Amino acid sequence: MTRSTTLLEFFCLHRKFLLFNLIARNLKIRYRKSFLGMIWTVLIPAGTACIYFVIFNFIFQVKIPNYPLFILSGLIPWTFFSTAVLASIESLVGNFQLLNKVPLPTPSLPLSETMTQFLNLLLSLPILLIAMLI
Repeated sequence: MTRSTTLLEFFCLHRKFLLFNLIARNLKIRYRKSFLGMIWTVLIPAGTACIYFVIFNFIFQVKIPNYPLFILSGLIPWTFFSTAVLASIESLVGNFQLLNKVPLPTPSLPLSETMTQFLNLLLSLPILLIAMLI
């Protein structure tokens, strides 16, 4: 067995339908009872940017140019990383019953959680781009 075949099998990339359904399930569960739905993915970074702008420009009066943008450009990727790691770990524990009942490749659950968080990252990056333009 070659190395590329092993990586494809480990990351379950040959089961795209499974990954797509797990990602769709994760998104449905996350925004199930939310009034605004997936708009929260955009509103949270926008609200954070506004709060940092007010705090660091008017309250603390930091003299570093574009300091809120500097913080936001680090905060958005860090939020992706921390939520992806936490959700991946919790996916194994939270889906323990599913793993026992269905012959499912174990790495598919953390990978689907990471891909879900990556989708949220892609949806929140326009807020960073808009903040850069302003």
